[in-house]
Amino acid sequence: MLGLIIPFFVTYYVYKNAKENGRNGAVWALINFVATFGIQIAFGIALGLTWILILGWSQESLQNWSLPLNIIGVGLSLFVSYLIFSHVTRIPDEVFRESPPPPPKFD
Repeated sequence: MLGLIIPFFVTYYVYKNAKENGRNGAVWALINFVATFGIQIAFGIALGLTWILILGWSQESLQNWSLPLNIIGVGLSLFVSYLIFSHVTRIPDEVFRESPPPPPKFD
């Protein structure tokens, strides 16, 4: 359940900080939302297929390991959200559009 709730809150803060720092908040919020759920889904599918191919299908073993594997999936998605959040909260470098003044002339 936390794997569904936490990404919404983190996405809101990514949106808010992106807007405050002059970035496109909607785009960064969408990137964060897709990344957090994409990591959880991809991790689950990859691990499930690996589990079935290596150990075979066993309902009992899957039930025993479902909670730790879910925690790892949520942890990975939170790490990706942290990376996105840390990028968005950095203030962009100022871009100087004027050319520098000419060098002084000595007689």
